[in-house]
Amino acid sequence: MSAYGGFVMNKKHRIILHKKAIAKYVTLLITFFIPIAKGNVILGDELFINKDYSGAYEQYLISANIGSPHAYYQLGLMFKEGLGVKQNIIQSLIWLSLAAEHQQSDSDVVAKQIMQHLQPEQKEFFQQVITRFEQLFGKQVIKQRYFPELILQHLDTRVLFDGDMNLDSYLEILNDTDGATFNGFSTDNEDDASLIDGSDSALTQLNAYSNRPYILVVDHEVAKDGSPRNITKVHTLGNTFRAINYLKMQTLSVPMFKGEPVRFVNRVNMGLASLPKLAMAKNYRDQYSAMRRAVKRFKNAEDLDGLYNYARLALAIEWLGENKEAALKVLTEVATEGHHLAQFELGRYLYREKINPEEAISWISKASQYGLPQAEYELANILQHSPWVKVDERKALFWYEMAAKQQYIPAILNAVKLKLLIQR
Repeated sequence: MSAYGGFVMNKKHRIILHKKAIAKYVTLLITFFIPIAKGNVILGDELFINKDYSGAYEQYLISANIGSPHAYYQLGLMFKEGLGVKQNIIQSLIWLSLAAEHQQSDSDVVAKQIMQHLQPEQKEFFQQVITRFEQLFGKQVIKQRYFPELILQHLDTRVLFDGDMNLDSYLEILNDTDGATFNGFSTDNEDDASLIDGSDSALTQLNAYSNRPYILVVDHEVAKDGSPRNITKVHTLGNTFRAINYLKMQTLSVPMFKGEPVRFVNRVNMGLASLPKLAMAKNYRDQYSAMRRAVKRFKNAEDLDGLYNYARLALAIEWLGENKEAALKVLTEVATEGHHLAQFELGRYLYREKINPEEAISWISKASQYGLPQAEYELANILQHSPWVKVDERKALFWYEMAAKQQYIPAILNAVKLKLLIQR
């Protein structure tokens, strides 16, 4: 016996090709697909690196159910090498072929190398099995099952805010503008710890603590009534409590699409993040210099994480003075390498700035397939509210529940609401 799907690799045994044999084998392989449960590629990769191949296999298999190209590729390699599973070349070829449809890594090359070692009749049988499997679990099938369906005639129309393309994304809520520096915010700082004693001096210290300059960049949704929802910190330094409360109380311009209110997303810079470059460099020299040094270090990084951090900072904060087109190019390159955080950041940027809704949704979908909870939530939100896709509440609920399984609070709340709405 050999690893080639249990088939003996010699001339005495010929594989009889007929539809029943192929159907039977495909049915057997489908049993490897298990119901969707809590699992993701990110965790699978961690387990794989730590050589917990059985645990990694379980996570990859769950992610394969929703069409993750990376999961397909990893499963193909695991079956090829017998890592955590019994070596099986048919299984390896199937997973690698599914990965190759997404041009994942060198999956096409590896699959062709395996095929070269097969007998002609075996190649024919395996190809028919693979073709049948692609018909059941290929790229287009998975897309129709789980992902948004675009409304092509809407893609050239933009969401507007009182007739403008964007909301005012800068809020200068700075109570302390005398050029003071950050004094540290750790809980073991004596001044910070004394704030809870209730004395007059403590109240004075509390006021000083609250008024320290801060940096805050947040993403948030804008509801149909103009209220900010689901405020998420992107970059933060210092005490931002009052700033976030201030944003929560604002009524913003209502997002409109073809004359109708819609739910949309926005990014806002607050505190020092909202200042022009000249004011920042003059009045907050230490903070400006520190941030510039950090950006330079990330820009020269040789790893994907460093380049990702460079791009997201460069795109978020104007006074860093980085070329946005160059930063966007770096972010795209990192996302193309399979960096799930970069994929999500790129998708959100293209979606929020209304640059390319179709490409934006594609990148967010890729990050969702990795199991990134904020991407899963964003994809659900798009399926429920985006003017550029056909509303599909059941698909939206699926992704809300995927994110909720990872304890992503906004997803938990939305899943409950949507489930009740669907059940009516």
